[in-house]
Amino acid sequence: MKTVVVTGGAKGIGLGVVRGLSEHGWRCVIIDTDEMGKSIAAEIDGAFFGVDVTHPDELAPVFAEIEGGSGRSMVWSIALD
Repeated sequence: MKTVVVTGGAKGIGLGVVRGLSEHGWRCVIIDTDEMGKSIAAEIDGAFFGVDVTHPDELAPVFAEIEGGSGRSMVWSIALD
């Protein structure tokens, strides 16, 4: 299965990317500080990590866990105010 990592995936454009790609068979990993991402991930059978992408030390364990799974990964980085 293909995996996509979407930063800012709990709302706005990021959420649109998550919904669109999940409808096309991608496993979506949402990275966002908005806890709404948790329910969205559950709804689409994805994963959620409540971390701040401006803190690289918080991202390292997330990517280690993602890379431990199977499939290819593609990273989308969406930073909106």
